[in-house]
Amino acid sequence: MILGVGIDVTEIARIGRASQRPAFLLRCFTEAERTYAGVGKEASRRLAARFAAKEATFKALGVGASRSRWQEAEVVRRGGGVTVALTGGLRERLLALGGQTLHLSFSHGKDVAVAVVVVES
Repeated sequence: MILGVGIDVTEIARIGRASQRPAFLLRCFTEAERTYAGVGKEASRRLAARFAAKEATFKALGVGASRSRWQEAEVVRRGGGVTVALTGGLRERLLALGGQTLHLSFSHGKDVAVAVVVVES
């Protein structure tokens, strides 16, 4: 059963500008996400897609994007696809909802990145 759905669209240029500030990168992305993103133009696209995925996750779980939550949601590659791995309070929220699985789909174009997350029991 579907327990929650979240969607987000993020401007790649905005994330590119924000990623010039180390504090933003450290707050919003895990070490693995920062490493995967790399540097250059593709980094902004990859980070924007992950930012959108986290925002969509917060919406699907019905929570706000507090400072502590960004590190509790990590976009990870699994079995030829991607998903969001949760820890801490976000994991607790998923379990409190009766959620078992998160489904993630995301993409990016020239100017924007988009993500959809579905919480399933």
